Amino acid sequence: MGDVAARWPNILQYQVAIIKAEDGFRDERLRGLKVQRHPIPAMSWMPYAREGNFGVVYKVAGGDAAYAVKFFYHPQPDRQLRYRLIAEHLRQIARPRRLVSFAYHGAGIRVQDGEYPMLVMEWAEGDPLDIYLDKRLKSGGVVDNRRLCEEWVATLKELKSSAVAHGDLQHRNILVQADGTFRLVDYDGMFVPGMRQHGLASSEAGVAAYQHPQRRRGGVRFDERMDDFSALVILLTLAGVDIALWQQYSADGRLLLKESDLLSPRESPLLTQLAGRPGHVGSLAAVVQNAAEQEPDKVPSFSRVISEIGTEWSVKQRLAVSGTRGAGAGRPDDRPAFGAARPDDQSRAASTAQRRSAAKLRTAGKATEEGGVAGLRVFVSYSHKDERYRQRLEISLAPLQRSDLISIWHDRKILPGDEWDREIDKNLGSADLVLLLVSPDFLASEYAYSQEMAQALERHRSQSAIVVPIILRPSDWQNSPLSSLQALPREGRPVASWSDRDRAWLDIVQGLRQLISG
Repeated sequence: MGDVAARWPNILQYQVAIIKAEDGFRDERLRGLKVQRHPIPAMSWMPYAREGNFGVVYKVAGGDAAYAVKFFYHPQPDRQLRYRLIAEHLRQIARPRRLVSFAYHGAGIRVQDGEYPMLVMEWAEGDPLDIYLDKRLKSGGVVDNRRLCEEWVATLKELKSSAVAHGDLQHRNILVQADGTFRLVDYDGMFVPGMRQHGLASSEAGVAAYQHPQRRRGGVRFDERMDDFSALVILLTLAGVDIALWQQYSADGRLLLKESDLLSPRESPLLTQLAGRPGHVGSLAAVVQNAAEQEPDKVPSFSRVISEIGTEWSVKQRLAVSGTRGAGAGRPDDRPAFGAARPDDQSRAASTAQRRSAAKLRTAGKATEEGGVAGLRVFVSYSHKDERYRQRLEISLAPLQRSDLISIWHDRKILPGDEWDREIDKNLGSADLVLLLVSPDFLASEYAYSQEMAQALERHRSQSAIVVPIILRPSDWQNSPLSSLQALPREGRPVASWSDRDRAWLDIVQGLRQLISG
């Protein structure tokens, strides 16, 4: 079928297909290698998927060999042409060392009755940029801003000298290696000069928190300079980030800046704060504010900004850890692993040290003495019309809470005077496990569906949280983005359709206990 198939596989179908292909990959380099399995004990039979908007990536390794194998969710008639042009260009110029080698196979894997493309890439070790910053700031309270900025400038110079634009610069596509150098991955949106003669346009708009507002609205340039704006946004983050800003503004799906900061740069508290700083950080913030308000073609080139501002970055941004709400308390390694704990959670977090950060969830979590996974933060997303179901779920999960295996948060725990949106965003962003209580009202809720569910699924794709749909009442959830997820109760049978509701809730609790404890 190649790139012209009408209906493409979902993640579950690719999971099955790659297991079947494991003993006989069509790419000779992969033969004899094994697909990495999921690190969480309850899911250890499953290939460990790293999911994005357009496809899913698996690590295939053995001995000293390791590759990233990507499969796609949607057809794109010119995908094979794009990758051929990229490969030809990189061969001609000697591939930049911050890019990885790859091979594209138009019919790389068989899924059911169809043949689908497979992209095989050199495996790049290292943490995605957001995870790297999170680890460094929370373990030591400081990052080397100057070194990060210098490495980012070197990365962009390398792209420019190669006449290449990445097209989707964002935290997940920037890996920080052990020596501090960057590697760029995911070339679906890349531009090389040979694409001009074929009349190719941009195939994606990138992540909103990094892109010029008009690019997201369709004002897309596709040439060597399409990275200028996102590169400036990332440089500003690397120059200005410190532990105070990280705790206040970082969230899954971005570093510091969010889409609304770029849509209204003069009204952004974060950009205003950064613009008020002395030296290079303030200058960069002013550049980003001005660029966001201009037409994309008038955004100054990255190299021009660097030549005007210079590269003498302040070496290290430091901030003593205070005991104020939202900043944590004590030494950096005494703080909750991700985000600030609520006052009623602080003593538990400090006494057990069992809170796992979203980053640790990627690497199997911390085992308890009983062999399970330690105290997960659970976020419950639901429609208020299903309040009684939410209350019944919490009653059913009480044994898991008493055992300190989980702590539950939902919007009824927002205190008077707290900012509603901020509290939801903070707790959803720090959750290890997100339960979506699915019903017709949930699917019809603009906030639950478009805000909470969208953010939860983004975290699920990036492997920083696990999302489990709990099917409350009959609904058309199988034709929603939830269709690829394993739901509870068993077989996705709605709680309301069980003749014995207690058994339905027991089935849910047993499923979650198995997931949590392995």
